[in-house]
Amino acid sequence: IASCLVGSEMCIRDRCYTFKEMRFIMETRKKLAVEAWKSGLNCAQAVLVTYADLLNIDKETLFRISEGFGSGLAGLKRTCGALMGAIMIAGIINSDGNYNNPKTKKQTYELGQKIINTFEEKHKTSICYDLKGFKDGKVILPCNLCIEEACEIVETMLLPLKYLSLIHISE
Repeated sequence: IASCLVGSEMCIRDRCYTFKEMRFIMETRKKLAVEAWKSGLNCAQAVLVTYADLLNIDKETLFRISEGFGSGLAGLKRTCGALMGAIMIAGIINSDGNYNNPKTKKQTYELGQKIINTFEEKHKTSICYDLKGFKDGKVILPCNLCIEEACEIVETMLLPLKYLSLIHISE
């Protein structure tokens, strides 16, 4: 993968995009994730499989890994599944993959906390039960918007980490 940032363009995989085109791509991915959810995937799956191509992992594997994380962790209405999908992406992107001597766990935990905190700053909670209004009938954020926000976090916070070492800034 070759990436570079030149002037007002970002080049990934030998294709340059203007920032306007990158924004369109981000909006398209959010829509794809919501469509995946509408077609029957849970919220964690919808977020995770939307980025399969950028993570270089096939959709079926990501689908299986994230199957138990929807509806607030196994349907228990705890931490939002869409956010857990984003946190899984953080692990895939950040982990050193060193099974015998892992050194990135703390950094990945910090990324996960930053994801949750970013979401909570905006919505005051990351708990599915509260977001969906099960306690008082007041819906804070429906699933489709949780998925869109999780995608926004992936694209603004995590994907730049994946490509940071590959980006070269030139005047």
